[in-house]
Amino acid sequence: MQEVDLASPWMIHARKVKAMFEMDDEVRVEYDDEPRVRLYVSNPSKANAIESIIKHEVPFGNVILKVDVIPPNEGMTTEQNFRAAFESNPVFAGTITEDIPGGQAVFAVFEPVTVQYKNDDISSAFGVETTTYEQLAKDVFGEDDGAFICSDLLPDVVG
Repeated sequence: MQEVDLASPWMIHARKVKAMFEMDDEVRVEYDDEPRVRLYVSNPSKANAIESIIKHEVPFGNVILKVDVIPPNEGMTTEQNFRAAFESNPVFAGTITEDIPGGQAVFAVFEPVTVQYKNDDISSAFGVETTTYEQLAKDVFGEDDGAFICSDLLPDVVG
């Protein structure tokens, strides 16, 4: 006869959390007797997403199960930051990483299209500035964060 092994409600909830992420290679779930569940997440953007939606404290009478999401130590790379920031934005063409002497160069690539915005420019009959998304990105983000910002190629580059 199989022995009955009863579990506390907080242990059962910890098992639910583990089952939820069991198939995800980027998440490792551990339980300890504090009671505390720790989710070690190797993908920084996934860690942020889980952090924002998971219950961090689950009460069971006088016992509170704590749930911690632990992101990787290194955080997101510059390339990952640009991809996450512009996911589903049609003006972003993507990123390119090139090996260069001494490391890698990351390029944040924008579509080669123009954009206009109001800027009270008296030299414009319409009071607007016309520029590319490349130039906007350089002005808004700068290039001091480890990525070069450029425009994608047009089909007929003069050269």
